[in-house]
Amino acid sequence: MPVTLADIARELGVSKMTVSRAINNHPSINPATRERVLEVARRMNYQPNQHARALATNRSYLIGVVVPDLMHSYFAEIYRGVEAVARPVGYRNLICNTDEDAAKEMDETEALLPRTDGLVVASSLPPGKAGFYRRIIKGGAKVVFIDRRLEGVRAPVVTTDDVQVGVLATEHLIN
Repeated sequence: MPVTLADIARELGVSKMTVSRAINNHPSINPATRERVLEVARRMNYQPNQHARALATNRSYLIGVVVPDLMHSYFAEIYRGVEAVARPVGYRNLICNTDEDAAKEMDETEALLPRTDGLVVASSLPPGKAGFYRRIIKGGAKVVFIDRRLEGVRAPVVTTDDVQVGVLATEHLIN
């Protein structure tokens, strides 16, 4: 059975709220208390419940990454940049390869939307299909494009330095 905040609180003789605040680095927690909580959490092998976290914060802590060719080193480097920024702050990534197929790109993007907090997209859509992204962005989707601006689509675009592209796009989504 997984260790809960209540288990840690009981072990330390403090409230669940104190444990939660310590684990989440809340500024009101005394640094010594935080260290005690984190030490007991490590000793008890506490693993945060990602589903509970997502419900409490209204975030999935997932970023979708859509690329036209996963085997191309350019896109592999971009993904490394995304992961380098996302993982340390608790985000995980879902990556989709579209094989430079417009229908597949739109299908994969639609599938990722309800499951992610945002998308990093290296689009290969032809100009006539840009309305797809206009529609989903108008609907509230957070999208950052890599290396290509789609005409008429109002969204951040990150270009140049491959690793830095992934880093900047991911930082934009997280913040």
